[in-house]
Amino acid sequence: MTSKQKHIFLSKSINLVLTTAIISLTLTLVNYKGNEFFLFSWLRSWFIAFCVILLLSSFLPKIISDTVSMLIGKEDE
Repeated sequence: MTSKQKHIFLSKSINLVLTTAIISLTLTLVNYKGNEFFLFSWLRSWFIAFCVILLLSSFLPKIISDTVSMLIGKEDE
């Protein structure tokens, strides 16, 4: 793995963790009813969001790229 590939991998990983943490924290705060331990609720939400985003990020960008290419034509290389 080259230095550039390591940089891209690390950047995407940090982005994934921060994005899912912010989204799950926001949704947990919006839906917080006070009858459940807040930290556990947030961590559970974060874990679910992290798993979903990790799964989607493995194949969704390729599908979107292919669809856009089909709609507007291939990229100039």
